Amino acid sequence: MPDDRVKKPGGSVGMSLARSFAARICSVEGMVLSPALEKTFAEFDRLGLSPAQRRAAIRKHFQVRASKP
Repeated sequence: MPDDRVKKPGGSVGMSLARSFAARICSVEGMVLSPALEKTFAEFDRLGLSPAQRRAAIRKHFQVRASKP
């Protein structure tokens, strides 16, 4: 089970329950994250990105991929 602790600006630590619950629900449906996305999300945690910054990075990633032929 992944560590759900999220480091927040200022050094405090909070909990992100949504990711672990979403992973369990997705696994029941047969969906899993690719190793690349697992690594990307771990990097987001390491950098302490806000939810808005995470969404922007994900959008940027898929917009670039979608525009390539």
